[in-house]
Formats: sequence, structure tokens, C-alpha cells
Amino acid sequence: MNDSDALLERIDGLDMRERGLNGAMSLGPPPYVHLDPATFSDDRPQKFTHSLRGHPLMTLPSFVELARRRPKSRVRIYNAASVTAGDRLEGVADKHASERSFEEMVADIEQNKTYLFVQNVETDPIYAPFVRELLEDVKIALRARGRKMVCGWAWVFISAPGAVTPYHRDHEQTCLLQLTGTKTVSVFPTSDREICSEEENEFFHTHASLQKTVFNESMQPRARTFELGSGDALYMPFSAPHWVQNGSVTSASFSVTYATEDTVSLEHTYRMNALLRRAGLRPKPVGDSNTRDAIKQQAWRLVHQARRLLRRDRSTGTARY
Repeated sequence: MNDSDALLERIDGLDMRERGLNGAMSLGPPPYVHLDPATFSDDRPQKFTHSLRGHPLMTLPSFVELARRRPKSRVRIYNAASVTAGDRLEGVADKHASERSFEEMVADIEQNKTYLFVQNVETDPIYAPFVRELLEDVKIALRARGRKMVCGWAWVFISAPGAVTPYHRDHEQTCLLQLTGTKTVSVFPTSDREICSEEENEFFHTHASLQKTVFNESMQPRARTFELGSGDALYMPFSAPHWVQNGSVTSASFSVTYATEDTVSLEHTYRMNALLRRAGLRPKPVGDSNTRDAIKQQAWRLVHQARRLLRRDRSTGTARY
């Protein structure tokens, strides 16, 4: 089992690995996601455009029906009136939960400062083929950078005027597609060690937790801010910290995210560093040496395989990760 097999085994998502020689190549410009291969760089945030306006799957009624089909664990709806950039994203839906029904919250989004978040849209049978189309569009730009997509996901965000999405990081690279309304996105550099310290990086990538990902207002001048309106889109690099301020009208946006072979390897390097640190060692920072990082990645693969075999031995024979 290789890295991408392990990733797909433990995370629900679309298998986006290319088959055959180099996968299906584009015969023309991408129909929906206009990420220019000539200007795309996956290590910096950048605006681009999309052509999703008017698509029947990209409307508020369609998103509401999608939310009704999804398991309750995959839908978050809450009152965002008092949510700030400094709040912990983990648990924010529970902290600000409303006693009103889903139907009441959706029917009165603006007055109730409703925030609706639908997770793992790629597992919905109606949306899955369309999500794959969007990710194939993104692949065109990735190929120009020599990147290979492994897995993809999708998310829906509906937010009331003035609503805030707290400061957080994601485990993927993100293309945020603004459909209606406006929003301001502040994106912070992962290379700034005062923002993303080695300790915080290791904890985030090892535990999939935002416990140590903390916003401080003094960090804001270091962010790049992007104003998004209908038809605009924003690429955000792998695990780049960010927070979002909604505009004066209800906003709807659709996000496709993905992992590449490179981001999987990078995450494994941080996990190996965390393991070495727990053993009392002082590992060199990620990025200090490509050769050293490659050795750590191989070491983590061996650790993963050993843990997987151990779990299989302790279970009924089905490996879990």
C-alpha cells in the first residue's frame, strides 16, 4: 500500500489519481474553473474566476435539498451573530447552536445570522459527478506545476450578512468559488514561523486539531486580503491559515479541495518530526533539507505500515487507519 492508497483508505473522498499514461488531457479551456496554468503557483494564494453562476446545482434551493439529504453529522447550522475571527472553529457550531429547526433557520437566514456548512459534498450521489468535473478542471493547472492530485472533496457555505468564519487551517489545497454575495478572505503565509511554528505545524498535521492554531489581532497585517464577489474564486495553498468576513448580503460559496502527492508527503514529514520530538530528539525543521525530509517520509511510511499491521492483528482482521 502506498501513501495515496493509505490516504484514500482513511478519508472519504473522490479518488482523483490519474490512470493510464498521464490521465485524460484537456481538449480546451476548462468549462467551470478558470485557474490559468501559465500563472498558477501552488505556494501562494491567488484570485481567479469561475463559470458556475446559473448552474442548477449551485443555487440556494439545491443546497438546502442537499443538506436535507446529508447525514446530520455532515451538516452544521448555527447562529453566527457573535462569532469572531478569534473563536475556535472546532466546536463553534455546538457553542452557537440554535433551538430553532433547520427549516426555520434556512427560511430566515438574514434575520437569524445563520451559518450553514455542508461537509463532504463529494459523497452525495447527485453532486459527486459534478465535483469530479470541477477537480478535473483544477488538474489542468496542477499538471503545469508537475503536481499529481490524489484525492478530492467539496463543501458548501451559506452565511448571513456580516457572518465570520473563524481563523483556521485546512488539510487540503482549496479553490473557494464565490456564487452570490461578497466576502473578504484573509490568508496568512505558512512560511512565517511566528504564525505557523514548528510546534503548531506538527500538532496540526499529527492530531488533525486546531487546538494550537490561535488567532492574534497583531498577526492581521501579515495577511493577504482578497475581496470576492459573484464569479470570483480564490486558491489557497496547502494548510494556509485564513479567516473570512462576509459582506452585507447573504453569501453562498462552493469549495473544492484536494490533496496531492506532495502535500501528503509534507504532512508525513511533520508527523515524523512530531514522533521524533516525543522520543526526546530535536528534529530539524521541515524544509531545512530535502534529503532529510525524504528520509523522514520513508520512515513515516514504515511506521504507518507497522501500526496498520498491529491494528489488524488486534482487530477482527480489518485494517483501520
